[in-house]
Amino acid sequence: MNAAWRHDGSFESLIALTERAYREGRAPDAIDTVERGGLFGGTEADPSILIPRSLLSPSHTEETEGGGARLRIEAPRLYGAAARAWMSEEGVETALLSVAADYGKRGEAALGDFSMAALRTLVAAVRRVNREIHRLEGFARFSPHARFSPHGDDLMVAVLEPDHNILCALLHFFVDRYALASPEGGAFALVDARRRYALRAKPQASPHGDSRGRDISVEALFGEDATALAATAYGDEDAILWKRYFSATENPARSNPTLQRRLLPLRYRRHLTETGG
Repeated sequence: MNAAWRHDGSFESLIALTERAYREGRAPDAIDTVERGGLFGGTEADPSILIPRSLLSPSHTEETEGGGARLRIEAPRLYGAAARAWMSEEGVETALLSVAADYGKRGEAALGDFSMAALRTLVAAVRRVNREIHRLEGFARFSPHARFSPHGDDLMVAVLEPDHNILCALLHFFVDRYALASPEGGAFALVDARRRYALRAKPQASPHGDSRGRDISVEALFGEDATALAATAYGDEDAILWKRYFSATENPARSNPTLQRRLLPLRYRRHLTETGG
């Protein structure tokens, strides 16, 4: 019988447990959830648990507790599954560790054996997270923030309410598409209104005078600071122009409400300008 393993809810903790299961070829019978201070000292909950550095930076190589960086090199598919499992917040940690243990014993064959209930549970959660990431890459709507002049260094803000904790994954997409798209690519922020935290990204000056070699600074905001960031100044004139555009280009004869509800769930619509958000 395997004793229960302790987990504080952070990605760093989960990846350490995943590596342990992978290396030892066994999984715990249960996972005990403890306060963050229970593993890393201190007593107050640390809000940074929502934004693991190892997910924010694709080039992160600093070794986490348990040697998580080594796992990323040896078993990248397992590392990716652990990241999506953590983002899902669906309590699939036990399934993840079972798959990790099986992967440690059988190798790649374990990731194709869908007779295993743990693998089916994990894959379903990963697919749900990937689907929401893909949707919000297209449904995020950016607006200039009220504190910044419309003629100055604008901060563009997108307010989201995702089912899963996916801001880290979305950050990479918008850095490539928005902040690095041109030499003068601007700052932007993603706000998770449900979890009340935000990630604000700002490109640094490039030594080449263009987007090559440009660094991105990322700042995390929590609680009231994140909520305040969500207050935008997308002027009435801008919103009216966009709504007029969508109204003029819409073809009522091709309206398909059933398909629209399937492709654009209602929970996303409150933040879409074209649907009245």
